[in-house]
Amino acid sequence: MSPDLPPEDPFAETMMKAGYERIESAWVPRPVAGSRKVIRTLGHWLAAALAPGGYLANRLLMPSLEALFRGRERKRLARSHERPFFAGGRDSFTYYERGRTVDVHAEFVGNERRIYHQSAMRWSDGVDLSGEERQRVVSELCTYLTARRTPWHLSP
Repeated sequence: MSPDLPPEDPFAETMMKAGYERIESAWVPRPVAGSRKVIRTLGHWLAAALAPGGYLANRLLMPSLEALFRGRERKRLARSHERPFFAGGRDSFTYYERGRTVDVHAEFVGNERRIYHQSAMRWSDGVDLSGEERQRVVSELCTYLTARRTPWHLSP
């Protein structure tokens, strides 16, 4: 085995013979003549660099996305002082009210949203919701989903 390859990779020799080289933590094909192959190879290199733990993902892409989402969250929190509102997600809705948030778990099951209203709910500042607040948030979520014509069901 070559001295520049890590000893813990048992397939390194085979991959090198097959025309691949190691970039970051991924094996990518070595560039060969022909425009399609070069473009495909560049795509593999870019994918390796953007892969979790890759150079571009850690140094460029993730900090940019984090700054973008941090700005969006700041604007939502500022808007929540005017009126309460929901921001939907895949498995939960975030309720914004007076500069703080709470997540309400409501996943898709079939063609409807199943709202888990008995799950633990806590404001973003660490305070648990009282029974009255919990009931108000869940009823506002139900009203929100009904207004958007989304079928929903309260789960026990």
